[in-house]
Amino acid sequence: MSWPRYAFNPGVFYSTGTYERVNTSPYNFWHSGAWYWNEPGRSERSANFGAYFAVLRQNVRWVATYAPQPPSGALSEFDARM
Repeated sequence: MSWPRYAFNPGVFYSTGTYERVNTSPYNFWHSGAWYWNEPGRSERSANFGAYFAVLRQNVRWVATYAPQPPSGALSEFDARM
């Protein structure tokens, strides 16, 4: 990819809100994020949700959205099983 990136581990990079794993064919590209917002007394302005996407080898694509946010570690387990 042509934009700036920060190396986390050998072959794994972060850039512009996404992660990239190089040296795979063709590549792995993913993002996860969650949003929690609560305005007391205004339930219509409360949110607890998130999303995860990945583009993996052989151009397989995964997308998951969730509400409310899963327990700690659940996204790592989801990623490992994919």
